[in-house]
Amino acid sequence: MTFVHVIFASVLSIDNAEPVDMLLYYRTSLPIRIINISKNDFRKIFKNINVDNIIKYCWEKWDENSYDLYPVIKEKTAWLGNHGDKDELKKMVESNLFYYYDPLTSIAQNHLPRYSESISKLGNGSQFGILKTYEQIIVKTNPVVKRQLTESILTNVLVIDERVQEVLTNKHLPGITIGALYKNIGIKIPDSKSKGVNLSESKFDVPLINGIKDEINSFIKHYPVGKRNFIVIHFSILERMFATEIDRKDSIDKYLISLGRKYNVIITSGRGIPQGLPEEVRFINLSALLHAFVDIRSKYLINSVLYSARKSII
Repeated sequence: MTFVHVIFASVLSIDNAEPVDMLLYYRTSLPIRIINISKNDFRKIFKNINVDNIIKYCWEKWDENSYDLYPVIKEKTAWLGNHGDKDELKKMVESNLFYYYDPLTSIAQNHLPRYSESISKLGNGSQFGILKTYEQIIVKTNPVVKRQLTESILTNVLVIDERVQEVLTNKHLPGITIGALYKNIGIKIPDSKSKGVNLSESKFDVPLINGIKDEINSFIKHYPVGKRNFIVIHFSILERMFATEIDRKDSIDKYLISLGRKYNVIITSGRGIPQGLPEEVRFINLSALLHAFVDIRSKYLINSVLYSARKSII
């Protein structure tokens, strides 16, 4: 279950300095989904404790837009489908009517919110019927699930990581690669072949470094600042990008601060949180990232992992 966190409006005073906004000070040490309400409103909302109603209220406050399940963008819509329905998949690919289409594997379907309920309601129906039942009975009648799925559909992600890049040519399903899947569900990965941005190089030359920066700048230009846009960077990439700098750590910090002040920037590493990571960025362990992006390949799970990213207050 994905939660929105409630924080009281407050200020914080540190070492007798000027008071600062608590949310701003601890921004990257807290989850991204935060609503700021007064104590009086809190008492009214939580007077009669009903978990479902509280979660519904929080999601409505977090995203006040009342979306359809698949919101229309520039006359195109989104689609969730079953991986086994090859005729439907071929139709979706060729139609050019969708800005988002996701042929879900069985494992990915099981990661959808409250998906097990559709299985119990359908009984012994076919595997194709389960997903359609889920859409009709669970999603369209549950405003929280609808918002959760819609949020994941509208989220855009740029990933700068060699392990994720290396699987782009692997098969997601017969007839569709993981790279094609990413492209169709709002995940951007630098192309090592057509653009020459090979993130697996042990040493980065100037053209490669510029290529990585161009990928980041292009993403920022295409997707303006917003809570649904993420840039994920493996820390070792940054170490290679700034390897020739006199003070590598300072150069990395300045670069991350400039990005993190405007964007949701998430650093990943298999070596734990890098020492002295700037307050402007968040952190997620590499194993969690690879599980969502490579093993399960579920946009909903990916979205949940990204929104839960944070780093230690210490």
